[in-house]
Amino acid sequence: MMKYEINLLKVANQANSCNLVDDEGNLFAVDFNLRTLMDGCLIIDITVDEKVQVLSSICCNKMPLMPTNILNGNLYFEDVFGDEDPYFEGFNDRFKLIYDTEFRLG
Repeated sequence: MMKYEINLLKVANQANSCNLVDDEGNLFAVDFNLRTLMDGCLIIDITVDEKVQVLSSICCNKMPLMPTNILNGNLYFEDVFGDEDPYFEGFNDRFKLIYDTEFRLG
């Protein structure tokens, strides 16, 4: 069981890449784009090993971002001070992007 925190820039729109390792030692190359809409809603696109997995998904507090178990775990935002959905000004302080190897769907 592992939880990784993925550091983000405190900017409204960004592209990031990281390598994630699951409990069995499998390595995944993950690219994601975050966009902030006019109403403040945060949207994410996720690519794993150069294959698109998620397009234009809304980011909500503690909701899984990956619809499949391709990562042998999942990504989600966590509000460490409450129960709000993430916004970029709070990245890394209030809102953490987490890769959790125990958080698996069905």
